[in-house]
Amino acid sequence: MARINGVTFVSDCFIVTATRTKKGTIQIHTEKTLRRRGKKFRRLYDFMSETPFIRGIWNLLVMWFENWKILIAVLLLATMVVLLSVFVFEERGAERINIPVWLLSHALFILLPKITPLGKYHAAEHQVANTYEQGKSISLDNVKLASRVHRHCGTNLVVFVISITLILTTLFDVNSLLAGLVGVSVGTEIHFNHNTAIEKVLAPFYIFGSFLQFFVFTSKVDEEHLEVAIASWNELIRVDKESSRL
Repeated sequence: MARINGVTFVSDCFIVTATRTKKGTIQIHTEKTLRRRGKKFRRLYDFMSETPFIRGIWNLLVMWFENWKILIAVLLLATMVVLLSVFVFEERGAERINIPVWLLSHALFILLPKITPLGKYHAAEHQVANTYEQGKSISLDNVKLASRVHRHCGTNLVVFVISITLILTTLFDVNSLLAGLVGVSVGTEIHFNHNTAIEKVLAPFYIFGSFLQFFVFTSKVDEEHLEVAIASWNELIRVDKESSRL
């Protein structure tokens, strides 16, 4: 997960966040995941995480709980966009819409990764993950060459969730909340499938998701962003190894 000033990597046991401080140094924070909160809870966690169609909603809840500070900030920003939209679409005599203001409010939300370091750290996160999945060592030289588009990026998941939700609400008149829950459940199963035939059928969605990743939600990285992502990854590997010895 990318942050405004850093990168977070998560394993079954640990959450490691590396950030670049104002002094230019890299600061690392490590904490245990929800799965590590006792044996009884671990059984529940594993069951929910491995059960098809339930795990999508469960993973969403876990993400909210483990990253509540970030999600509050995102919700506040989204609320501002919604309030601006309500203001712009408000009837004023004739049904006129202040299109420029409406577009600006949404553009600011969408372009956040481009006008802040968030997009660079998002790209750095992907490049480290791609380097690892290619079986290469996580060195600065190798990570520099990796793609900033990742198959399992949350952007692709959102594309599936929104597509399913829109189909259910527009074509079948399903309640929005129910459609959203179904969208998350089914979208998660599609997102994490490894069936080549299904991936070929869904190729247009993956292409669109990759387009959004490259041109909207990531930016060309500098070495300083890659160094932070590498530090986060290396620390995650280290604490996981230490934990497995206990």
